[in-house]
Amino acid sequence: MFYFRLNKIKILKNREFIGPAEVQIMSFITTDKTPLPGLEGFLNENDPAKKKLIIADAVKASLQSNIFPEITRIKDNHVFFFGDTGIALLVSDQIPDNFNWQLMVYDSDERTRDNATLALNIIQDPEFDTFVNNLGTLVGAISNPLFAVGVQVAKFITTTTLKIVQKNKDDQIGAVLMSLNRTQHYLHGIRNSENVPDLSGNMFVDYSIFATNANR
Repeated sequence: MFYFRLNKIKILKNREFIGPAEVQIMSFITTDKTPLPGLEGFLNENDPAKKKLIIADAVKASLQSNIFPEITRIKDNHVFFFGDTGIALLVSDQIPDNFNWQLMVYDSDERTRDNATLALNIIQDPEFDTFVNNLGTLVGAISNPLFAVGVQVAKFITTTTLKIVQKNKDDQIGAVLMSLNRTQHYLHGIRNSENVPDLSGNMFVDYSIFATNANR
């Protein structure tokens, strides 16, 4: 079994000009063993319209399962605790060899509070068609193309969401983009990391990996 847990998030500034913020957390995990939902038929489909529909459905399914409920009254120097055990973002029967994690925390508003509306905004983004058309080139001859497609779709979701929320000044609170592999980062099935800075330096996260099986 493989467990990836988010234990704590600390933000320095809530990015609100005055008062507390309403905050949402978006987390996407893609591994070589657990691709994003809804992508299975993409690689075998040749019809551009059907390929676009598959990616659109994957965006909707991913948003349904990867956005936390809105958290209100968040002030500067707030610490999110996820109980005494953390929250399991991924539980898998198999230990992945490659692991990609994208975490974004942002000030929510009417454009991002509803998952269906957010999905529609992403799918209707002017760059969505080009992104889908270029996916085959992006993954190329990679040994695990479904994993690569999942990583790219998660990246498009987060970057497009960021573009949406940045229409209001300082809406982004923090973002973590992380790639790990078993050989370098959890060879023995254990990793505990604390106060990992995000890309902006405004957010710090604690996470842990625990894996166990007869062949680890």
